[in-house]
Amino acid sequence: MIETQDKSVILIPNGELLAGQVTNWTYGNSIGGLSIPVGVAYGSDVSRVKQVLLEIAEKDKEVLKNPAPQVEFKAFGDSSLNFNLQSLELYR
Repeated sequence: MIETQDKSVILIPNGELLAGQVTNWTYGNSIGGLSIPVGVAYGSDVSRVKQVLLEIAEKDKEVLKNPAPQVEFKAFGDSSLNFNLQSLELYR
């Protein structure tokens, strides 16, 4: 069993662990990247969306200030404008 950052548990059979590759994003380092997809309605104020997402990231004590969090427009979805909030975070 592997517990993820969001506290969900993934069950991985032993055979997969022995035959495959295991990635530990923070082994020997307490800093890891975080990418959060966000979809907003068509017609939303894109500048305001970016502003709000950055404000949320800046208020989180675990998000590093340098490099600063970034918001990236990813795509026009079927029913939303899709963004990604990206930051580096201190894991404890």
